[in-house]
Amino acid sequence: MRRTSHSTPTIFLRAAVLTLGLILIVWSSSGITVDKINAAFHALGIEPGAAGSPGLQPGGQPLQPGEERRTLCRTRIASFHFPDGRSIVEEKHGPRFEWLAEERQRDARGEETLLRSEMSYIEMEKWLSRHCQYVVRPADPAEASGLAIAPLVRVVFVDRSELIFGRAGEWIGEMEQGAFKGGRFKSPDLMSALDELKVLAQWMRPTATPSAAAERPEAPR
Repeated sequence: MRRTSHSTPTIFLRAAVLTLGLILIVWSSSGITVDKINAAFHALGIEPGAAGSPGLQPGGQPLQPGEERRTLCRTRIASFHFPDGRSIVEEKHGPRFEWLAEERQRDARGEETLLRSEMSYIEMEKWLSRHCQYVVRPADPAEASGLAIAPLVRVVFVDRSELIFGRAGEWIGEMEQGAFKGGRFKSPDLMSALDELKVLAQWMRPTATPSAAAERPEAPR
């Protein structure tokens, strides 16, 4: 007698469908609110989609009053480009894909060399799963006016479309032709995600946590 085996993705899909069905049954029978449903999704490690990325997403931090969730991964990201000339790009080499950190350096004669180093593919995919949505607090119309805009990061997608962010003081916004397009917002979530990306590229050292700093031995006097 021959046994049939179910693939792991099929098992997870069935479990997700059953869980979603259970939540909907409880909601319809007991009058649970949308907020409670969202809390249940968060407890399961998933979140409702944001504008531009519908469906269920990996769970992120819960929203506070005045905050909203926005989408970074409008489709598959192909590269990140920073204003200092450094980039993080995904490339195909034979049968495998690689994430590479690129940095340009000039020697004493002014000749430019492109330095490339391979990044951990698994860690980059984890980064994408955690940060494809980010939390913002939109600005009031009177806030963040009259500040000079500096480029922050340019995100390029596999379909060659781009998402460009600029920064004015503590405020961030999507840019088009050198100016903010739409409203500005604050997002420690997005800024911390970009810092984490630079750590993965080994351009920055990880920030020590308060607990780790407290465990460091005191320097001799």
